[in-house]
Amino acid sequence: MTEKILVGIFSFAVLIITHEMGHYISALLFKIRVSEFSIGFGPKIISKTKNGITYKLSLFPIGGYVQMPEKLDVESSEGVPFSKAGTTAKITTLLAGSVSNILFGYLVVLFVCIFVENGHLDFEAAKLFENFKLANDLFKNFLSITFDSFKNLLYGGYGLKDLSGPIGITEAITESLNSSTYSYLIMLSFIAVNIGVFNLLPIPALDGARALFCLIEAVFGRKIPVKIQEGIHNVGLTFLVGLIIVVTFKDIYGLIFL
Repeated sequence: MTEKILVGIFSFAVLIITHEMGHYISALLFKIRVSEFSIGFGPKIISKTKNGITYKLSLFPIGGYVQMPEKLDVESSEGVPFSKAGTTAKITTLLAGSVSNILFGYLVVLFVCIFVENGHLDFEAAKLFENFKLANDLFKNFLSITFDSFKNLLYGGYGLKDLSGPIGITEAITESLNSSTYSYLIMLSFIAVNIGVFNLLPIPALDGARALFCLIEAVFGRKIPVKIQEGIHNVGLTFLVGLIIVVTFKDIYGLIFL
């Protein structure tokens, strides 16, 4: 049981760090001020402040965030507030987390096809081409399954019984690891792609919706009040948290009674 928990936490941590590093690196490249980088939510376990940025590890490892303040104190000298950044910088930074997850998923698939499946790297051109083609086909299959899943969920093809929360995902990850390293890496890649695509959806509180607000502001030349945006995102966040709680209880019930 402890092994399952540790494997699940490690896998989630890898995916969270990959996602948040996308936001973080993009913000730094566009010189947007970053005040916090957190892995996890809730009470902090440890934290360290360096160059004006507080790096935190928090109690609940089911997500993370890169905080980019809308306004800066007079004393702040590093970067511009998010509200003052250009539209391209804002949208790119908001979507960079999802792109990082999807890219990570592809790189894992490529690694599996080149190294894990063969046990060694074959520098023969024909073999390398074959491995790249296999990786591309597998990755396209992941994207196709992911988009089909979200489409079915949207149109009622899937119900609550078909969803998995952190516990269900952890169970799937550990089962794949018990099978083989190959299965574990493929599962990790598939989950990374799912997380990346899911965060691109225009659902309030997700990166896709935040990017959509930035695009709307650019098209109409008017800023949507921060309070209105926060209210909409809070409704979305409440819905997502509630859904996670319900699905988690469903997963626990399945582990105990099924």
